[in-house]
Amino acid sequence: ILCVANVSRSAQAVELDLSAYVGMVPVEMLGGNAFPPIGQLNFLLTLAPYGFYWFALATENQMPSWHVEPAQSLPDFTTLVLKKRMEELLEAPSRNTLEQSILPSWLQNRRWFAGKDAAIEKVNLAYGVRFGDAQHPVLLSEIEVTSGGQTNRYQLPFGFIAEDHVGPPLPQQLALSRVR
Repeated sequence: ILCVANVSRSAQAVELDLSAYVGMVPVEMLGGNAFPPIGQLNFLLTLAPYGFYWFALATENQMPSWHVEPAQSLPDFTTLVLKKRMEELLEAPSRNTLEQSILPSWLQNRRWFAGKDAAIEKVNLAYGVRFGDAQHPVLLSEIEVTSGGQTNRYQLPFGFIAEDHVGPPLPQQLALSRVR
């Protein structure tokens, strides 16, 4: 049983680290309503003033009827080879690999990408500007995507995170390639 209470006279938001209970479903005990399954990310709740929740943590086989499992797993990544500088992403052969194979498939799975309803005809890295410090460089780029006969521009930051870096799962979910 998980109890969460707000002793304030104003509404409060809370992020709970429930990663020890991944796959379990919080079922509110008073009304019997199932909440989203617990995952690796923090569990978000908003509580009314003086509000509380009592949850029974149900096992994975008791998922609510509305729950749908994610459709895709993490892909096998193409490896890009950079010798010294991050700006090598804008030069052949890394640029060609990004434009022709990596970005077209990666963009289709982004929530913010407007051209999901048409096949991507062409991706072009228009330019990139480096910023950040030497240990955490970022390349802010602008890409042109042609799909359905229209060309749209998007800003896309490129950065690095080490594979052995243990942190929140979100950066790994946003990854588009391996870099050596």
